[in-house]
Amino acid sequence: MLDAHSHKAVSWHMSTRIDSKLVLDCLRRAVEERTPPGQWIHHSDQGIQYACNGYTQAVRDSGGRPSMSSKACPYDNAKAESFFVTLKKEEVHREEYHTLEQAQASIGSYIDNYYNSESVHSRLGYCLPEELELELPCKTELA
Repeated sequence: MLDAHSHKAVSWHMSTRIDSKLVLDCLRRAVEERTPPGQWIHHSDQGIQYACNGYTQAVRDSGGRPSMSSKACPYDNAKAESFFVTLKKEEVHREEYHTLEQAQASIGSYIDNYYNSESVHSRLGYCLPEELELELPCKTELA
């Protein structure tokens, strides 16, 4: 799950199945980590795991409002799609995972120790997601 403002990956979860348990575990982790104040919007694609009653109710119970892309409208979910392209190019396609646990450790390290805290983002004015969230001046200066 990404924060739409900072592009920080605030929660991630992996499973051998794409189901409601997978996204519920990720949502719970995100809400515990972030404790979003007041009303917030949870945007997703139209996957059944996001549309099921249990998931939409969990979003509402945590103060969120579910929002879904229109069918065949990739622009609404562009931030998430861009993240996955980057993740695959910079991590997944460069590694060979033999177990789910190995993939979780490697991908988790990439997200937590590189993407959020070391990788500058052009769409953020070449800031790090963590700098933007903490309202710190960007460390990176362009020549």
